[in-house]
Amino acid sequence: KAKEKAQAAAAAAAEAEKNKKQKGYTVTGQRLQNIGITLKKLRREPDDVARALWTCDGGELDDDALEAILKVFPQPEEIVGLKNEKKNENIDWSEAERFMYTVAATVPDTKERISLWRASNEFAEAVESAEASVVTLEKAAMLLTTKNSRLSHTLKILLGIGNIMNRGSSHAEAPGFRLENLSMLTLVKGVDAKTTLMEVLIRTIMDGERALADSNTSGVAAPSLNATQKSTSEASNSPLRAVSAEGFEGTLSQQAVEVLLKRGSLLSFPEDIVLPLLEAGKCPLQGVSTQLTQLQHSLQKMRKIVADNETAQRSGTARGPTDPEARAILSRDSNSGGPPVLLEDALPQIVKSCADKFTQRVSALSLRHQSLKEDLASMIEFYGEDPNNTDEVAMFALLVAFAKNFDEWVAKVQQQDRFAQKEKEKELQKLQAGPTSK
Repeated sequence: KAKEKAQAAAAAAAEAEKNKKQKGYTVTGQRLQNIGITLKKLRREPDDVARALWTCDGGELDDDALEAILKVFPQPEEIVGLKNEKKNENIDWSEAERFMYTVAATVPDTKERISLWRASNEFAEAVESAEASVVTLEKAAMLLTTKNSRLSHTLKILLGIGNIMNRGSSHAEAPGFRLENLSMLTLVKGVDAKTTLMEVLIRTIMDGERALADSNTSGVAAPSLNATQKSTSEASNSPLRAVSAEGFEGTLSQQAVEVLLKRGSLLSFPEDIVLPLLEAGKCPLQGVSTQLTQLQHSLQKMRKIVADNETAQRSGTARGPTDPEARAILSRDSNSGGPPVLLEDALPQIVKSCADKFTQRVSALSLRHQSLKEDLASMIEFYGEDPNNTDEVAMFALLVAFAKNFDEWVAKVQQQDRFAQKEKEKELQKLQAGPTSK
């Protein structure tokens, strides 16, 4: 009897152990704790979340909720572990573990679904952003390759001054100068160690425009700019080359005169380029390329979802999960009193609408992008640089820095002239007053 009692006790203990609730072991520690914290903020039941994901219910799941779901959604290895745990009838899951399993088992494509759902909602804005970037870069390329602009004539005059300064050296008669040398204009000085090349450039333009204004008034031809330039012929022997400047004649050319009359002083060329180039610098071509790649990739995924859905409809393949418990979560009562009806998966129609609306527009934008790449490469070559070693953003930055520096020096030179004029007027007043008696 004692032996029978012992055996019965052992059997009871074994049965109790068998029926003992077991804790989950797949998701543990800090990861499980973090998921629990996120779910408290989410404040939604897993069944409700699964249905809202299936029907793409934006009223139930806003962007913050979708972000929270992505944070708690199990990794592939965690899904396998949770499914194995589910087979154990005595598993004792926390709310976090139950949430993870329910959503993953009911809507297994949750991550891709959220990604494409969001992409569809944001697609118009993304396309408009890419288009705006392309337009901005197109304008910048056109602005910098317009030969009859205030900038181009300013650079031609600068090249002419540089060739006069370099006369007698191996750098004379250079066809252009490196853009990076534009930053040296305030460092290169004349024999007086005071007059900078930037000041010479500005005064050359001022003298030429003043002479033009006088000739328009008196009918006398405007004098050559060479007199002003020759005074700086020994200022520096530093090389100045690369910006193409055909036809510098030492005078304000007829084209420059036309530009001056139509658009105003060459001294104001910075207002033509600074803001457009600053805007263009914010949307580099590489960034536009990345935007377009992402748009095309999203459209490709969308078209696959649509194609798979159409194939399933033609073949009569059941949509949604095959697990009865998961299908029950995604079903509603039949209006006719029959068995529950599976809710319609809203994602295929959402992405189809998006793909139909934007596929052609993105294709057209891709063609413009390819042309833009060629235009920007031509623009860089136009300025004597290597497109393989120079990106457009660096080039924009060099020209913006030059324009701003030029603007500052125009103000300095004008201030110097005002001061000199006042001093001249004072001297004239003294002469007119005559000698003072003692």
